[in-house]
Amino acid sequence: MAELYYRQKANVAVVSIGGAGFRVIKRMRPIEIKNVDTYAIIEEGMQETRIYDGRMSDKTGEVKISLYTLNSERNPFLRYASGPIKILNGGLSSKADEQMFVRLSDNAVAFVILSGFGGTFSQDLHIHLVGCLKDLGKETLSAVIIPSKLEQKRRQKALSGIRKLEKIGAPYITFDNENFTDLLDTAAITDRVDAVNLKIADSLDEYISSISSSIDNLKYNLIEDLRR
Repeated sequence: MAELYYRQKANVAVVSIGGAGFRVIKRMRPIEIKNVDTYAIIEEGMQETRIYDGRMSDKTGEVKISLYTLNSERNPFLRYASGPIKILNGGLSSKADEQMFVRLSDNAVAFVILSGFGGTFSQDLHIHLVGCLKDLGKETLSAVIIPSKLEQKRRQKALSGIRKLEKIGAPYITFDNENFTDLLDTAAITDRVDAVNLKIADSLDEYISSISSSIDNLKYNLIEDLRR
C-alpha cells in the first residue's frame, strides 16, 4: 500500500473544467504546500494562446504556464510548489476524454474537481471524469459553482447536475453565487466576478491543504507500520 501511494506523482490533483473553474484557479493564491498538481480542461477549439503567458506544444496538447512569482502581477496564475497549471483539451470524443482521464488518474492519490455546472460541456465532462476516477478506485471531491438566481435556467441545470453526483455517490461541496451578494457592491462587473472567484479560491485552498496533509499523514503511518 505504501509503495502504491508513493508511486503517485502528487497527493492531490486539482482539475478545473470549463471557463468558470479556470477563472477560479487563476485566483488561487500560492500556498506553502507540496505534492499538489493543477490541471485545467477546456473545450477543444477554445484555446487562445495569447491569454496564457507560456509555451504551447501541439504534440502534447498542453500549455505550460510560466511560473507565478509573489512579486509579479503580470502572470497571476495558481502555482503550488509542484508546478504550474497544465492546460488540456476536452470534449474531443468520449473515448479521447476517457484516455485523458486514465492518464490523469496515474498522477495523484486524490482529486479535487472544480467546475460551474450551468454549462453542458463543464457538467458533462465533470460527471464523466468523476465516474471514471471512481471506477479506477480514486478518491474525488467535486467543487461545484452554482449560478445565481439571475441565471435561472443555468441554475436549474446546475442543481440537476448535483443530483446526478448524489446518484453515483460522489462527495461534493457547492459554492452558490447567490450567497455572494455581499461582494457585488463594486462598480465594475469584472471586479465583482474577481471578488467572487477569489472568495471561492480561498475556500478551496483550505480543502486542498487539508486533503494533502491527510494523505501525508496516511503515508507516514503506513511507513511506520512497515517499520514495526
